[in-house]
Parts: sequence; structure tokens; C-alpha cells
Amino acid sequence: MLEVQNLTFSYGKNKVLDNVNFKLDYGKLVCLLGENGAGKSTLFKCILQLYDNYAGVVAVNSKNLKKMKHTKIAKYLSYIPQEHKGVFNYTVEQVVLMSTTNESMFKRPGKKEIKRMEDALEKINIKHLRYRGYMELSGGERQLVLVARALAQDAKILIMDEPTSNLDFKNQTYLMSLLKKLAKDGYTIFISIHNPDFALRYGDEVVVLSQRKIRAKGIPDEVMTNKLLSEIYQSDITVSKIENSDKKTCVARVEL
Repeated sequence: MLEVQNLTFSYGKNKVLDNVNFKLDYGKLVCLLGENGAGKSTLFKCILQLYDNYAGVVAVNSKNLKKMKHTKIAKYLSYIPQEHKGVFNYTVEQVVLMSTTNESMFKRPGKKEIKRMEDALEKINIKHLRYRGYMELSGGERQLVLVARALAQDAKILIMDEPTSNLDFKNQTYLMSLLKKLAKDGYTIFISIHNPDFALRYGDEVVVLSQRKIRAKGIPDEVMTNKLLSEIYQSDITVSKIENSDKKTCVARVEL
């Protein structure tokens, strides 16, 4: 379980997060919604201990992350950025292997680490990219490699900052479907996203961050009301729910 208790953070005198509280269970795809400047990326950086001068507590399985070394934190949390272009044209295999030696940058991967890399590539269905150069891949392929790298790290909580923003619609839907499957396999996926439709379609839970606080948390159908979304995004938003015999499909429509 990831737990955030009374988290407060400021850039100088500018308070960005004010007494933020929530808990995330394993096996959930949780979408973080909020307008630009709401503090979503800052919240992630505090959770990841990239910013450690916050007030409050961030804990995993009741263990305070602020009291841990970063090598220890890496056993619990992995981070998947919005985009990562790389500097050197390492192969996909090498990029994923790098995450398996988080205890020391000088440790060479052995049989166990290679097995984790191979399992991650298979789980994400990108074994065919194994020997390709990372910088030669498309944006969608690179994003999948980053997910595989996070899985090979062997952490059960994945933090993702707007991973769909630079992808076309096909790759967006493929990635979201993949994350939904990983959540069913027991991972906690905490993802910031701008598209309310994706939160409704794929999210198990939604956390809404606005005005420095958590405005709502819960099941998307219940949390994402016309009133709340319209207030946060300052637009007239109507949430339409379409039902058929197989399953319920939820669609968020923005009316300008």
C-alpha cells in the first residue's frame, strides 16, 4: 500500500500541495486528474523522494520512504517519465537491464537480472525489439520499453507522469490497456493523465487534485461528475455513460 499523509510542499513561499492525504492499494490502476499547475508532477516528485523537503509522510507498506536510501526505495517504486529520448543508442535489452542493478551502478547483471529483463520484455510483448537501438524506436515503442524497464526493476508500484501525451491514439489506447492488465496482475499503477475519457474507461480509481488539495478520490463513475470536472477544467463538461449488453462504456465529452 502507498500512503500519503498530510503532505505539504512549497516552492519558496508558493504553497503547491496543502495537507494532501490518500491511500492506494495494490492491484489498482489509479488516474490522477487535475488542471495544469495543480501540482501533479510535484506530488509525484515528493512520492519518489526527488523532493524530500516536504512536510508529512509518504509510506509504502507502513515504511517511511524519507528514512530510506534511494536504492531501497527503488525496490518499492519505479518511475516512468513522460518521454525519454536517451543520449546513447543502447539496445532495448541494455536499457531494460540497467534497471535490474539498482543496488549499485557498478554491479554487472547476472543470470537472475537477465531473466527479469527477458520476462519484462515478454510481458510487454516487445521481445522482437530486444536488439534494436533505443533511439531508433518510435515514441510508442520507447514508452513500452520504459514500462518493461520499470517491471524489470521488480518494484510493485509504478508512477507514470502523463505517459500518453506524446503518443497517437492507437498507442495511447494500447498503453492504457496494457496498464489495466498490469494492475490486474497485482501492480499499483499511479498515472497522471489529462484525458478524462481514459480515466473513465480504464481507471479503477480516480484521484482529483486541485487548489493544492485532494478534491475527490474513488470510483471514476462516482467521482467524475459534471459539476466537479467543469469546475476543475473551467469548461462545460458532460459525462455520458453508454451501456450495452456486454459491458458499460463511459465517455467524457467536453462541450465548449
